[in-house]
Amino acid sequence: MVRSSVFVALPAGTTADPASTVRQNAYDYNGLVGPGTSQTDMTLSKAFRLRERFKFEVRVETYNAFNQINWNNPVVDFTNANFGKVISKRAEYIGREIQYGIKLSF
Repeated sequence: MVRSSVFVALPAGTTADPASTVRQNAYDYNGLVGPGTSQTDMTLSKAFRLRERFKFEVRVETYNAFNQINWNNPVVDFTNANFGKVISKRAEYIGREIQYGIKLSF
C-alpha cells in the first residue's frame, strides 16, 4: 500500500535549483516503477501450387495473440485517492486482433 501522507506539495514559486533536493522531473519517482508491456504477434501462412501457372496462398495473422492486458503507469498525483495504483490499461495496446487473407497469383 502506498501512503500519500509522506509526500508534500512544493511551495508556490519554488525553482529547481541544482544544489537543492528539489526534483527537476516530477514524473520520475525513485522506487515507483510502472508495469512492463508484453505483446505476442503471430503469422501462419501456407502457399499451394495449383497448376504451374497458379499459386494460392492462405495467411492468418494475429496481433496480441494471448490477449495480454498492458497496464498504464500508476497515478502519481499524491492528492488523488488512487495515488500509487494502476487503474487503467494503455490505450496504444489493444486486445487480440485476427486477420486472414487469401491470394491467388497467376
